[in-house]
Amino acid sequence: MCASWLAMESGNEQLIVEEATAANDINNGENTIHVAVGKKFKEERENLLWVMKYFPEATIVIIHVHWHSKWVLTDLGVKFQYEFANEQSQAQHREVERTKMKKLMQDYKSFCSERKVKAHHTERKVVLEGIQYLVEKYQIKRLVLGSRSMAKQVSLLRHCQVWHVRKGKLVSTSISCSKAICDAQATQEGSSVTQILAPNLSSNRVEFNETQASSALLNELEEVDETELDNRVVADHDKGNTLEQEVPGQLVSQQNTGRDGTSSVSQEVVKLKILLTEAREKLRQTEQEKVALERVMSKLNLNQGSNRQDNHEPETPHIRQFTEDQLKKATNNFNLRSIIGEGGYGPVYKANLLGNTVAIKMLSPESNQSSREYEQELKVLSMVEHPNIVKLVGVCSELYALVYEYLPHHSLNQRLARGLQWQDRIRIIGEQRSALIYLHTSTKRGQAIVHADLKFSNILLDENDVSRLSDFGTARLIHQSSSRTTLFYRNTNPMGTTGYIDPAFLMSGKLTPQSDIYSFGIVILRLLTGLPKLNIAERIKGVMRKGALRCILDVTAGEWPVAKTKQLLQLALRCCSIDPTKRPSLESKEWKTLHILQEMTGNSVGNFILT
Repeated sequence: MCASWLAMESGNEQLIVEEATAANDINNGENTIHVAVGKKFKEERENLLWVMKYFPEATIVIIHVHWHSKWVLTDLGVKFQYEFANEQSQAQHREVERTKMKKLMQDYKSFCSERKVKAHHTERKVVLEGIQYLVEKYQIKRLVLGSRSMAKQVSLLRHCQVWHVRKGKLVSTSISCSKAICDAQATQEGSSVTQILAPNLSSNRVEFNETQASSALLNELEEVDETELDNRVVADHDKGNTLEQEVPGQLVSQQNTGRDGTSSVSQEVVKLKILLTEAREKLRQTEQEKVALERVMSKLNLNQGSNRQDNHEPETPHIRQFTEDQLKKATNNFNLRSIIGEGGYGPVYKANLLGNTVAIKMLSPESNQSSREYEQELKVLSMVEHPNIVKLVGVCSELYALVYEYLPHHSLNQRLARGLQWQDRIRIIGEQRSALIYLHTSTKRGQAIVHADLKFSNILLDENDVSRLSDFGTARLIHQSSSRTTLFYRNTNPMGTTGYIDPAFLMSGKLTPQSDIYSFGIVILRLLTGLPKLNIAERIKGVMRKGALRCILDVTAGEWPVAKTKQLLQLALRCCSIDPTKRPSLESKEWKTLHILQEMTGNSVGNFILT
């Protein structure tokens, strides 16, 4: 007889479905053995066959723990975190997961029905916790597991005897049940079979000699896939059985078997380690070759672009070319003391170039980002000119370097650490709104620009704390209609920073100006409250529902005008709406509150439109 318990997570729900007799009817005594199965039906089928073979008279209970994935896959093949999905997407995801679970359960039931067995299932959370729950609730005494790590859990060994079986082969078992399995195998295969388990009195587990003797090596080789090593152990065991069958009547001593097994597995582990090292070296070389090739291609593209400009378009007057020698001289041969920052792109140097203090951002050879980001930033910044967008002074195509105006107060993150009054914060909000309106509505080529990575560290400040939006490596151009009433978007891979990135962009892969509005809302919330970025909108909503607004405003900024600040907070929360259509336009009358606050500070920032 075979019964099945299926444990599955379904949001915060726990559902129990009984398909046959009640759970209490299952005998968990000496004649019952439980089998934990996963999603790989073919592998688990082999384990079930092994159990049925060696426990022909036992009642078999199947345990399967299923949980919904933390990642939701969109139609574009893009993954995003479950927690960022809206309720509809979460519900669809749970339904897909439940359908897969039902299909898997049906496969197990069909497999079991051929042997005239029954099935039960329930829904539960988390793999290990689900198994622990069932072990304790139903007082499971004998358990077969396909997971090597799970088979070593003390919380399970404390309650029951555990067999580790992989692909229909016994890998290890707890010491208290070694005699039972040996007896079972002796019954099936006859008395001529050599005992495959050797008790180790210093351990609470018994494993094959090969695994036991080489455990130290396996622990040192954590990078090697556990499945691969399990397969090696099983393969060595099969070889041992083959030798025994070829020499009938001759028993191989456990001592020699252990020594031979240790040598075999040790050699295989060393081979795997060498192969792993070689693979990593090849990967490193490939990455270096890729970066070098991209640089060559980019230089060719730049040269072609330069030729096209000579023939058709004038060069941008405020972007000039610098040589490698000029940058070396300006940075004292790229002295490490000149570095003022470093990001995913590469190091940023403070330098004196032609009598002007500048910031030089260079593409690092070890950078994970390609030269395409350099080209993208050059392309975008050569098109824009706004008092609240960082000014690109020049480039060095030889080194993939970008030369900017130097902003001594660095990023908004660093400036806030030294304290910033609420008046300055309101002014910065107005400045960045102006910059975004400019990017979204006015370019020389009739295209909107979406920044795609608006955050504190990309807002820089000059000596007067005037803000500049920087880092356009991830910016994208989007064609706009002349009426500006139609929403346009661009399909692209999700990019940005956790906490600031638009969940709708993550779900759909469609980058729109509304994606910047979401990030802008997070920036406003952080400037007003000083709270960290993660889940900031939900925390502020909770506080405002309790009427404790004063408790959440950043007290280091001084005395906020509470009434108007509350209205600005509510507007920022709308910017952070999961539904992009509910986010306010940056040019709407709803921003009158911001204008009033700016007038209270004596600073009024108008929209800068490129002529």
